[in-house]
Amino acid sequence: MYTIPFRHIHLDFHTSELIEGVGKDFSKKEFQDALQKAHVDSITLCAKCHHGWMYYPSKVFAPHPHLQNDLFGEMLSAAKELGLSVEAYISVGYDEKIALEHSQYLMRNADQSLDTTKDFLSPGYHQFCMNTPYLDIVCEQIRDLLTNYVVDGIFLDIVGERPCYCSSCMQEAKTRGINPLDANQMHAIWKHTYATYIKRIQQVVQSVQPGIEIFHNSGHIDRGRPDLLGINSHIELESLPTGGWGYDHFLISSRFVQPLGKPFLGMTGRFQYGWGDFGGYKHPNGLRYEVSRFLAQGAGCSIGDQMHPFGKLDPGLYRMIGQVYEEVELKQSWCTEVSSLSEIGVLSTEAAGDYAILGAGDSLKQGSSDIGAVRILQEGHYLFDVLGTQDDFTPYRLIILPDRIKGDEVLQAKLLTYIEQGGKILATGKSGIGIDGGIDLGLGVKYEGVNPYTPNYIHALFEVGPLDSDSFVMYFGSQSIRAQKDATTLAFVQEPFFNRGLQHFSSHYHTASTLSDGEAGIVLHDEGIYCGWNLFGEYALKGNLAAKYIALHLIKTLVPNSHITCSYPSQVELSVMHQKKEERYILHLISGSRVKHGLQMEVVEDFIQIPESEIRIRIEEEITAVRLVPQNKMLPFSYEKDALICTIPSFACHQMVELSYKEETSI
Repeated sequence: MYTIPFRHIHLDFHTSELIEGVGKDFSKKEFQDALQKAHVDSITLCAKCHHGWMYYPSKVFAPHPHLQNDLFGEMLSAAKELGLSVEAYISVGYDEKIALEHSQYLMRNADQSLDTTKDFLSPGYHQFCMNTPYLDIVCEQIRDLLTNYVVDGIFLDIVGERPCYCSSCMQEAKTRGINPLDANQMHAIWKHTYATYIKRIQQVVQSVQPGIEIFHNSGHIDRGRPDLLGINSHIELESLPTGGWGYDHFLISSRFVQPLGKPFLGMTGRFQYGWGDFGGYKHPNGLRYEVSRFLAQGAGCSIGDQMHPFGKLDPGLYRMIGQVYEEVELKQSWCTEVSSLSEIGVLSTEAAGDYAILGAGDSLKQGSSDIGAVRILQEGHYLFDVLGTQDDFTPYRLIILPDRIKGDEVLQAKLLTYIEQGGKILATGKSGIGIDGGIDLGLGVKYEGVNPYTPNYIHALFEVGPLDSDSFVMYFGSQSIRAQKDATTLAFVQEPFFNRGLQHFSSHYHTASTLSDGEAGIVLHDEGIYCGWNLFGEYALKGNLAAKYIALHLIKTLVPNSHITCSYPSQVELSVMHQKKEERYILHLISGSRVKHGLQMEVVEDFIQIPESEIRIRIEEEITAVRLVPQNKMLPFSYEKDALICTIPSFACHQMVELSYKEETSI
């Protein structure tokens, strides 16, 4: 059974053959001192890097040409002496040594350019196709490592179902009668290739060190492919906010993974930018904020580093990590074996949307509706999960279908059953009304096409948060609908005088509204609410505050008595985790002042003290004690109807509040 490490280090070591003196300054004592000062409980150590070199004296595969010791073996021994669990890192998808020797094994795009780095005239790595003899080499590399060293697990990097048009994949397409111009047909080959890879790796590991942990890393957990999660003993959510993933990625991914009951880690890095940013350091408050978010979502903590080629860890960095992990060590007993308390499910567009996913970056770009939904729920202090089509919908009071849910007959039947059992739907944009063969949930509207004006305007028949106006622009336009007689219209479409064009333009950006109400734009029906605008994409891509406050009003209409009621600012993140064995809930409150540095980088450097605030919490069990942890300070509380009321003292960064429902025992 995999035990979540809460204070993990992922130690990269991708080192060119042009660098001499590799490992020459490694000191067991210095290595151990650094890890102890950092309060580390487990570590991933590099056995083979992206450049294709081994960091131990292999008799089968080439060690780094300038390696001066058994670096992997010495680090492994040093870590084990400290009682740490150790994962061995093996670069699978990248191996520049073999790439130059056997370029025929490399992945190819449809235009035959190479993957990751398009050619050999540009610096960078080149990815391999596992539908080639390269897979045999990888299997033997793993066998060689596990024959020589006993480890607790292996971390296999740069893998996944990848589109490929190399000669091997094209030959297989010809043999199987597959049209290579049809990506849907080609996907059968790519899926089979990855399945074969998984099977071969499992066979090798089981034959040498059966039962150790295995994680296959693709840099992103695909919410549309739950079948790929079962191949791992656990999940490591690679999500370096300043390395391209952004701060939205972990929250969405963790809210998808946590309800699955599979142990997982959140992985960030100490780097200012991305992996291998030598000399670039994140502020310690940034690390504190990120690992606090990991704990709040039920994850263990992993901080990535890359060791200097000479084999030395930066002692100052590990003192800094120690400040962060010492705090985690105090908190982790309230973060083990938890499940989330949630009342709203967001059906992910990555699982049931109208687009194909081409990697983590594309998921974030195309998955803007997921991002917008999660941001709005988080800022509105709702408790939610992100769902795939395979998940059970019944625990949730509301299912949100954000902007681009298409689905199929199976999903439609599942959602209709959910509605019949009393669940409510909030659907926006193209979701839920039968567009282009998508699901139709009968939400009190008839679809009549796309409104011809972009942008257009919304006239809401309710207060739009603090925004005091009657007409708000919606930059991406809307769907045209006709409300049924038994539906209640909550907002109307207002159109501009004309679309902006060569002969028709007014003002700097877009044309003003005519201020005349047209067709219905938002409709309330027995099943829930349909909104013709892409509210969540509007907020994610345009920061449209009207979209946010409209969405929050619609959510409150459908979930009138939510688990949490508070007056915290939107930047404060909330979660509630259930420790059933301990008979308690843990309320997490997190605040980080995220600001822009450079061109687009969000960083956390300073913490703003959040003032004390009253909070109301609705939990099924009767709470018998409330206290701040790990400070062990009891808080007074009261009940009003079904809501527990207490005042949380001022805090910065992260505060946990234990809500115990253990029966008090007399001594």
